[in-house]
Amino acid sequence: MADRPGELEGDAQWRSAGDRIQTLLDAATVRGRRYYRKSSMMQGISDEAIDTLVERFATIPSPFSFVFFQQLGNAANRVDARATAFSHRGALCEWGCLSSWLDPVADDVNVR
Repeated sequence: MADRPGELEGDAQWRSAGDRIQTLLDAATVRGRRYYRKSSMMQGISDEAIDTLVERFATIPSPFSFVFFQQLGNAANRVDARATAFSHRGALCEWGCLSSWLDPVADDVNVR
């Protein structure tokens, strides 16, 4: 039983929002496709990095692939880097790319 009125309802609302967040990429990760994911933490995003990303993304072999940025910081930066397994407390963001394709013959061209 909740200690305070509304506590249980608040927990249920938080879990509901968390569940929705966990499913945001479901449509992009369809069962049966082939996948390769790579990511890295970044301290900043330079103009040169953006130019390179735009230039390289134009050459991707599969229309199912995408690039993403996930903002980091805020509450995560208030925890000592040695306090948990996540040590990238100073990173501005995580950038990543998810390559997705259908044919196993295309593995080599999509994983590079």
